[in-house]
Amino acid sequence: MGSVNDSETSPTEPLDLAQLSTDELLDYMASTRTRISRDIRSYLSSCLFLASNPAQSRDSVPHQQSQIPSTIAFELSSIEEEIDNIDRIRQILIDARNKARMTAPVYSLPVELLTRIFQETTCHNGHDKTQWPCRHHSSPVVLSAVCNLWRETAMKCRPLWAHLDILVGSASLKTYYPSSQLWTRCLQGNTLQLHVRQSDFPVVRSTNPFDQSNPYEEEDYASDSSNDIVHAQMRQKSSFFRDEISNLVDFLEPLMEQVDHIEIIASQELENLFILVSRLIVDFPARSTLPKQLRLIYSGVHRVHRFQPMPSRQSSQSQVIKRYFNSLTKLELRNTWVNWHNLSRLANLVELTLEKPSVTTIWPITQDQLAVTLASCPKLRSLMLLDIEIRPHQLPENPQPVVLHDLRVLSFRSMAWGRRMELAMALITPGSHSLHMSIELPQDYEDSFIKELQMFISRSNVTILNARAVSFDAWFASQVGVLPSVHTLALHACILSNPSDASHNANLNNPPDVLWPRLRELHLISCRVEQGYLHRLLSRHNVETLYLHRCYDENVAGDKYDTHDTAAYQEEFKALLEDCVANVIALPPRAKNETADWLFVGSPV
Repeated sequence: MGSVNDSETSPTEPLDLAQLSTDELLDYMASTRTRISRDIRSYLSSCLFLASNPAQSRDSVPHQQSQIPSTIAFELSSIEEEIDNIDRIRQILIDARNKARMTAPVYSLPVELLTRIFQETTCHNGHDKTQWPCRHHSSPVVLSAVCNLWRETAMKCRPLWAHLDILVGSASLKTYYPSSQLWTRCLQGNTLQLHVRQSDFPVVRSTNPFDQSNPYEEEDYASDSSNDIVHAQMRQKSSFFRDEISNLVDFLEPLMEQVDHIEIIASQELENLFILVSRLIVDFPARSTLPKQLRLIYSGVHRVHRFQPMPSRQSSQSQVIKRYFNSLTKLELRNTWVNWHNLSRLANLVELTLEKPSVTTIWPITQDQLAVTLASCPKLRSLMLLDIEIRPHQLPENPQPVVLHDLRVLSFRSMAWGRRMELAMALITPGSHSLHMSIELPQDYEDSFIKELQMFISRSNVTILNARAVSFDAWFASQVGVLPSVHTLALHACILSNPSDASHNANLNNPPDVLWPRLRELHLISCRVEQGYLHRLLSRHNVETLYLHRCYDENVAGDKYDTHDTAAYQEEFKALLEDCVANVIALPPRAKNETADWLFVGSPV
């Protein structure tokens, strides 16, 4: 009889499972299951041999043969107990599997994908959604507290810490900031993007006197007691924001040396924040030459914020400020005033967006001042001027057009009054790159505007044009003129009919049969359409896709059309155009035409 290995018969010491890692525990379970499976197969072979050859067992004697039934009975009883244990094991594993399925998709994600998800959750949604910021956003500090995997992923992900979103809440919510030292350590020397936004960011009020309440009526109806309550609430709110700004600046100051991207969107309640940050951003000359981006959006009633960066630690203030503006690659100022002298030092600027609200007459610019600003931006790719008051030049001679070789986007918004767009277009000569252009057509047809627009188009490569009339029934589509390179055209509130068939006080020239030879995509939004005219127009062009959105019949005045009636009209129109346009898309009246919204770049606050 052969001997059995002592290691197989000696009892093993029990393991302390709590000391095992997850991988070690899974390995131990796998090895145990393998051993049990091997033992069960051996046990099965023994049972089969005993059942088929009970008398042939080696060294069997008669009294041992008589014990076989009782031994089998004992084995059966033991097997029943093991079956119960196996059922328990099975149920435990099923429950564990079901529980693991809830989190396994997250835990099984590659670290790169998990990191991207973290980056999305730590930023509040849509930095361009100025009026409606997301009130609930996380931070890498919060994510790090979930579990070891998330902590390890978050702490090692430098891009995750390179994006800091701060939402300053109402007076009832106090914001708690993490440790500046923790943030600096996790940045590991990388730059930081900073976004500060007021949660209840107010919209600039209308300047229409009929939309404003009468202050005298409000004063008559307001009792002394209610005024006392209002004043007490205002003092409390002012105190809250003062403390909030102080805490925020204390948190930000150690980080500012690494900040290369600043966005602040707030109202006059947080004006001190604009002032303090404007000092901080130019106080660190060590990084002053690195590329930077600045976006300031200020909401104030009948006022603008004066952005005056005043370094507190440097003796040569003008050099520091000059170096800071020269380092900017993106500048967006909305309702924020800045000295035009500083806007002539933008050698590295790629994107420029300026907006002045109509509630104030502050911050006009002459045509020659604008020429100096544009001439200082040789790398400019995107220019958006929103409600900027441009006045005629003050020099004896007309300023020379500025060649912007890299310009790709040009947008004029809320500039359809006076000669603002004309004066701006006359200064710009784009390069050969495809240009995406958005304009507003003046309230009335003006020969001088059309002449300047056609001259601009003749010296540029406009491939996408979005033209929006500021009033109904003022512009025929053909008056936009010949567009030799445009492949995508969007027209808002225009008339699609033959000018010669209408009584119109404008001096209309006979347009050519083919206005837009390269047109492939046409968007008509809130346009007054004569079906026969549009059919003839499209038959002469190679339009592949036509979008109809709130278009109405030619016999309805623009200010009286019913949006609900446009749906039936557009569906009827689709059948008529099937023979000349392959793809006609009629959008419901209340649908959001995201394509057209995208085409009209540079939405004002």
